[in-house]
Amino acid sequence: MEFHFTCRGFEWRAPSPHSFVPVRDEESADIREVPALATYGRGVIPV
Repeated sequence: MEFHFTCRGFEWRAPSPHSFVPVRDEESADIREVPALATYGRGVIPV
């Protein structure tokens, strides 16, 4: 699955830092169709 878009990401600075980007509704709906394949827990999608 590939998505191409431009946005401003943000970084979560915690004991285990992560970077996040918002996903538009259209892409979010597509991603939700395959959650077991796309996530490793808590709704986080690795990229």
